[in-house]
Amino acid sequence: GGEAPGEEGAPPEPGSCKAALAAGQAALQPVRVSWEAAAASRRLLLSFGRAAVDAEKRALRAFDRELETPDACAPQRESLLEFVRREAWKAFLAQRQLLEEDVGDALADRLLAGMQRRGDALRVQEKIDFLRQAVDSYRKQVGRLLPEWAAEGGDPEAVNAERRLGKMQFGIEESDQGKFIRREIEGRRTQRMLNKRAHGVSVSLDPELRVLVRPDGLGSLQIFSNGPVGPPGQQATVNFGIMNDGSIAEVYREHPEPPRLTLQPAVRVNVNVR
Repeated sequence: GGEAPGEEGAPPEPGSCKAALAAGQAALQPVRVSWEAAAASRRLLLSFGRAAVDAEKRALRAFDRELETPDACAPQRESLLEFVRREAWKAFLAQRQLLEEDVGDALADRLLAGMQRRGDALRVQEKIDFLRQAVDSYRKQVGRLLPEWAAEGGDPEAVNAERRLGKMQFGIEESDQGKFIRREIEGRRTQRMLNKRAHGVSVSLDPELRVLVRPDGLGSLQIFSNGPVGPPGQQATVNFGIMNDGSIAEVYREHPEPPRLTLQPAVRVNVNVR
């Protein structure tokens, strides 16, 4: 913190301007310590503006009580007021920074939660709505941090803070947390597709053709083979056989002499239950 105006050395004479200045400084000191402690521990003082005004009044009352003649030390009183406000402004800037970080964290949480609920990246309008709510929250709370003597000048970081919040919401998907959630969403989407494919019954048909050549003979020669024919994707399986049993009559058939060539189309049905 800064030092109060005045001179060091022997204790000032009671009732003097120096004594009044020292009394004002002593009244402010505990408040300054509490402000610095709050900033160091990253604790947001939501009603800092009112606390700053109360601290100013306390310091000025201590100054006035020390004097025998009111208004006798106007320059020193003005100097004390400037000192108090300078210390309060430093504390305000620290609190404002904490507020921006707090609002930014809340905005990020809402954006990421929105991605989780939606199962995908948020629409532009959804992100803009979240940003608008965050900016409104920042403006409202920063107004409570500003001491009333600084309210007219307003927040010196307002434009930059809103720009930083906008930049953060624009790039939320590319943040570490955003990338993690996108990977989670993609993983769940892939799992749903696999589960959908894993249930039900699938049926496929494979065409076949059976060819049997039966020359004369007593069945001493038997050759069988099979293989695909046709263009890729439209192939059929052909089972081909040669058996020389044409000289053996089939007594149980209407025509005992067997045909020399037999062609029999067929379809193989593949059923897969999952």
